[in-house]
Amino acid sequence: MLGGTLDSGYAGVVIAASSQDGRLIFLKNYRNATKVWCLEFPRGVKDPGNSLVKTLKNELSEEMGAEIVEDPKKLGEVYPDSGVLASVVEIFSVKVKITGIPEHEVTEAIKELVFMSKKDLKKVIQEQKYTDTDGKVYEFKDGFTLSALALLDSQGK
Repeated sequence: MLGGTLDSGYAGVVIAASSQDGRLIFLKNYRNATKVWCLEFPRGVKDPGNSLVKTLKNELSEEMGAEIVEDPKKLGEVYPDSGVLASVVEIFSVKVKITGIPEHEVTEAIKELVFMSKKDLKKVIQEQKYTDTDGKVYEFKDGFTLSALALLDSQGK
């Protein structure tokens, strides 16, 4: 189980969410560290006392306005920065349905959701960017998201 703090060794979860029709769902998310808008899978830290399922449900509800429709499947784990941190982030895939309006934390700058077929995703990965219909460009370089996609691909999902 996750411990929720860096001291426990587990820093959090990444959720490779997909819709019931099989499209992957990403967040348009502003990252202060890089000062750019990015396209990413949702992720978050497990609060002490919460179960893993509760953490997944909370993150999906808060960041996407979504609820789980099938049991989450663990894809694997990654080290955020093995040269500096001893923590581990677990990666899960889950099918969801959008049921409401996301309620982001005040520290989160999440604009909206992007639903993407695996066919369209290939170009985004190659170019390392996503351009929306308004011409706005979102970086596609998040290590957690790319790791989750590699694990999904390796398992034929």
